[in-house]
Amino acid sequence: MPGPWRTDEPKVLVVADDRDAGELLARLFDEAGWLASLAFSADAAVAELAEPDAGYSGVVLDLSRADASAGLDALRSIRALSGPASVMPVVMCSWNDGDRAQAWVRGVDGFLTRPFHANALVAEVTAAVERPMADRDPHRQRQIGLPSPPS
Repeated sequence: MPGPWRTDEPKVLVVADDRDAGELLARLFDEAGWLASLAFSADAAVAELAEPDAGYSGVVLDLSRADASAGLDALRSIRALSGPASVMPVVMCSWNDGDRAQAWVRGVDGFLTRPFHANALVAEVTAAVERPMADRDPHRQRQIGLPSPPS
C-alpha cells in the first residue's frame, strides 16, 4: 500500500541551486509523466513542503554546487518537518560521492553521484516513492553496510 505522500498523479519537487540544472531535471520528470515543480533553495523547498496541500510524491535534492553541505542540510530540514512531509521520499544528487554515507544516515531514500544518466534518476525516484514504508529503514541500512534487522 502506498504511503501518505502518494497522490493520483505523481508530483515531484526538484530542489536545485543551479537554475539551468533545475529546469532540465524538471523537464526530465515532466517528460517521464510526473508533474514537476521547482525550488531554487532549501528554504523555498521546506516552505513548499510544509504547505498542507502540497501533495508531492517525492523530492529530488540537487544542491551541491555552491555549498557541499547544502544537500545534507536540506535533507535535515525536510526530515524535521511535521506531518507527511517529514517522511516523504527524498533522492539526493551530488557531485561529491563522499556525501553518500551521511545522506543515508540522515534518511535519504536514494542517492546518485553526478554525472548520472537521466533514466537512472527517474528510476531512483520511482523506486523510492514506491518502496513501502516498512522497507525504507532496512533499505537505508543495507546502503551503508549494516545488516537489516530481523523480521
